[in-house]
Amino acid sequence: GVIDMSEQAMADPGLRGVRFREVDAGWRGLVDPYARPRPGQVTAPQPGPAVAPQGRRRDGPSEVVRSMGVEQAEAAAARERGGTGSPRLEPPRVTGPSLEEQAPDLVEEVRRYADLCRQIARSEPCDVIHAHDWMSFPAGLAAAGATGRPLVVHVHSTEFDRAGEAIDERIYEIERRGMHAAVRVIAVSHMTARIIEHRYGVPSSRIAVVHNGTPPATATAAATPAMAGGEPGDEPVRVRLGEQERLVVFIGRLTMQKGPRYFVEAAARVLAKQENVKFVMAGDGDEAAGLVELAARRGIGHRLLFAGFLSSADVQRVFDMADVYVMPSVSEPFGLAALEAMRSDVPVIVSRHSGVAEVVKHALKVEPSDVEDIADKILAVLRHAELATSLRQGAELEIRRLTWPGAAKRCLRVYDEAVAATPR
Repeated sequence: GVIDMSEQAMADPGLRGVRFREVDAGWRGLVDPYARPRPGQVTAPQPGPAVAPQGRRRDGPSEVVRSMGVEQAEAAAARERGGTGSPRLEPPRVTGPSLEEQAPDLVEEVRRYADLCRQIARSEPCDVIHAHDWMSFPAGLAAAGATGRPLVVHVHSTEFDRAGEAIDERIYEIERRGMHAAVRVIAVSHMTARIIEHRYGVPSSRIAVVHNGTPPATATAAATPAMAGGEPGDEPVRVRLGEQERLVVFIGRLTMQKGPRYFVEAAARVLAKQENVKFVMAGDGDEAAGLVELAARRGIGHRLLFAGFLSSADVQRVFDMADVYVMPSVSEPFGLAALEAMRSDVPVIVSRHSGVAEVVKHALKVEPSDVEDIADKILAVLRHAELATSLRQGAELEIRRLTWPGAAKRCLRVYDEAVAATPR
């Protein structure tokens, strides 16, 4: 048996101390303290299908979600406009709220959870302790100490991914202690494995890479709230597209890590060369207001829609409408949303600094700060049907081998290694 110390168990009292005899390959419900959701605002739906270029069907949605004041900001910024800026941008520093401002009791809750898991572990026989990311690492340490069983920690993202160089030292220290105490460390990508080795000093011999899988169609909806950075029950996004209009989408938290500013800058360059394109940014985060102002300064507020949180149904609906999905992340440990887009038959453009770039060939890859290259690749997909078709067909074959059962089997092998390396 395995005691799973994931944040899913932390969040659900009914799961505390449950012995998992099979790996829960979904690992859903992970808590992200940097996500700051707020409800979206929508206009009344106006249903009705529209036909997209190249035969892609656009069902349902009608109006724009919310403009977040882009038009007003654009009018105020009109005097400041003067070109689209440098073609290559430097990654921004994080200036968001501190850990205490976002969740003043979070560290204390992590400590209390560790105490609870220590008690549970003493009465629950198990073979392996499996902890996911920093908030459950102290719990994993406590359970391993109480039982003498091997600890396996699973790193889905690091503090350097979330915060760049402006890290919270307390979180870094929790991560470092958990990784060094573990018999084995699972990383979701080779990129993450290199960070673990070079930033945290963990020997490569103790690190195993287990790439994520592609959610089946029925599971995509369950993963959507965490991806878009919102809350279930929020109102849906509505987008109206003309018959000849194309749609380019970004789905993720509006934080430094995800590179949303690069998406806006690339959108401005695309629209300077092709006018029949709309852009949707779905998600929320500490950069939202600044992105609205940037869109206003670039004069593209009327073509860039800030959707806020998308319901699971609307995420899939937007994928069904989309001509291109762009993931310009500065640091993306994996990037499940890109696989979901590929599963939905959408050509994808992904950051080279992502785990998903390691496992897919039928995706266009970019340096996130090279917004000219991002714009050129968006235009290439929109203008060349044979390229878009090639990306779709190749992606369909690739995602068949990226499955959660396959990831689960690799985790089980890591468990076996951890048990074999631990004296009984």
